[in-house]
Amino acid sequence: MDVQEMSLFITQKMIIVTAYPPNIEKIVKVFPNVKEHRGVVFTLGQVIYNPDNEHLDVPLQFHEATHSIQQDKLGAEKWWDKYLEDKDFRLSQEVEAYQNQYKKYRKTQKDRNKIAKYLHRLASDLSSEVYGSMVNYSEAKKLIA
Repeated sequence: MDVQEMSLFITQKMIIVTAYPPNIEKIVKVFPNVKEHRGVVFTLGQVIYNPDNEHLDVPLQFHEATHSIQQDKLGAEKWWDKYLEDKDFRLSQEVEAYQNQYKKYRKTQKDRNKIAKYLHRLASDLSSEVYGSMVNYSEAKKLIA
């Protein structure tokens, strides 16, 4: 899906609510500390769950819309079950979402220093315990960029 199609998808389909998703208990079983990390958002179907009511910039909305599209292929519940059970699947899904987020940021930002800082933040997030420390920082950076 190209940038224009993704933008249209976000504006027409995605809903943002200030709550945890209905499957939060399943998520907490795999990631017991997830509620302690401020700013973590979740997508289930076409709903972005933003329990801390953080600002969701457009690149992050692209990330979450990517998960919505991924879930549409398997069904949201099946996608979440596989995401929680299978680290390789989780990594593949997050890499695609982070790549889309980074690409969108790069389209709107021309300052190389800001782009480098953004990539650093994304790689730090992807390599963090929030996702189960699936990859190290260097690997995450390479996968995203």
